[in-house]
Amino acid sequence: VGVFCFFCVHYLCAQAPSYAMKFSFFSSAAALSALIATVSVVKGDDVLQIHGSGTTNPTKCIWLIMQDFMERTKLPTKFTYRGVGSSTGQFEFMGTNHTGDFAYVPWNYFGSGDIPFSQENYELLNSNGDEFYQMPFVMGAISVFHNIPGVPGGAGGLKLTPCALAKIFRAQIQYWDDPEIVSLNDHIASTLKEKKLPIKVARRVLGSSSTATFTQYLHESTQLDCPDTWPKVTSSGEKLVGKVIDWADTTLPCQGSGGVTDCIRDNEGAIGYIDAGHGNDEGLAEIELRNLAGIYQSSREAAEAGVAAAAGDTLPSRADGDFSGVQLLNQPGEATWPMVAMSYFYVRKDLSYIPNVAERSLLLEFLGAFYDPVVIDECRQFGFVPVGATVNAIAKEALSELKDSLPADAPTWTYEVDTIKGGGQEDYVISSKRRTYAEYERTSLLQDQMALMARVAEMEATMKVNALVSDDQVVYTQSEADRITAALALSSLSIVLWGVAILYLLAKKLCGI
Repeated sequence: VGVFCFFCVHYLCAQAPSYAMKFSFFSSAAALSALIATVSVVKGDDVLQIHGSGTTNPTKCIWLIMQDFMERTKLPTKFTYRGVGSSTGQFEFMGTNHTGDFAYVPWNYFGSGDIPFSQENYELLNSNGDEFYQMPFVMGAISVFHNIPGVPGGAGGLKLTPCALAKIFRAQIQYWDDPEIVSLNDHIASTLKEKKLPIKVARRVLGSSSTATFTQYLHESTQLDCPDTWPKVTSSGEKLVGKVIDWADTTLPCQGSGGVTDCIRDNEGAIGYIDAGHGNDEGLAEIELRNLAGIYQSSREAAEAGVAAAAGDTLPSRADGDFSGVQLLNQPGEATWPMVAMSYFYVRKDLSYIPNVAERSLLLEFLGAFYDPVVIDECRQFGFVPVGATVNAIAKEALSELKDSLPADAPTWTYEVDTIKGGGQEDYVISSKRRTYAEYERTSLLQDQMALMARVAEMEATMKVNALVSDDQVVYTQSEADRITAALALSSLSIVLWGVAILYLLAKKLCGI
């Protein structure tokens, strides 16, 4: 880099004689020396690096907290996370295709997924001596979104039964004015701008936890009313449940959560499944789904309580246990959301494959931040709910065991919340006082966004109440009522003033005032 810059300076000097007078050979050499000195200070070995990969659903949450760490550490740090899907995250965490001395050595420092390891892979790693923890950190709704012109999301928009949804995704229902859809949504036929608007099914490619959750939901939810609509395996051998399934040829293959968003937005008549926070954040129209209690609602209407209620009691008591039996679908409760994914961090018990002990301890501090209520609250803006107290305690126990296993020379990271004179400037201090203007602006925007999200939720709840009121009644929100009251007051004042003016004119004309 330094040599390249050196020749660039001389090239510019040759092109511009006036600049050549200011940049002699010796001054250029001095600049080159200074640049080389600067580069040598920030060597690759001196930058503490943390790398992970996995599920795309909570990527914004992970990236945000990574950014916080990079901005608040004194030492240069580099955090990266590749949103590549849960299957790839588990593959790279297992080091499946590593051989010889590197057999089953992870590609990354940690992995992440919205599905736990299968019992087979859990036992494989443990039998190989590669014990690991699975630590849930957030829960999020998986939902279904559409692009039907003129049909809004949420209350008053579109609602579908599990059977109708399954038939749509198997291409058995192909048009939006199909009688089974219209029977649930009598306004659809009159809203459509064209008859026989084709349904375009958007779905994930490669291995996806969203696909695993959605297809399992379709299978379980249809067993009572239409069991043949979505079996685990069809009579012809097609697999319909799992991270990768056999989709109809007419479906739209889309890469990642962002790809599904684009597929829905770019194709009129499209429908697709995606994590609810991402879909709502992108402004897609959400479909109301029926939960186990028979209640139709969107994930916004279910809100955090509806997502948290899906946790149930199927979790192991320790983070190194087998989570393959964890069930978060179709849990009881009127407000419970029927399709919830729990995001996990995967981390090895033996971190010796990470040569830098400072990076090992920094990794544990980073993972620990997701169990700090102040930090994890930042992820609520993306539609995620922090895990409950019991799961939080399980994860903290695992992190405590990992910290106890660190070598004696591993640095201890501390935090500066209130100003620590002198001590806050030590190398291994993560300081809330150390900020950037960009981070300050993000915080301000976040507060505004949270206020707007609360207002949207209030308006959607009001719309649902209004939908239950008969057509000859008019219902106003409190804000609307206040505006109407103010308008009536101003109208009354205007009438009074006009009356005074008329009386004055009459008195002037009749009485000569």
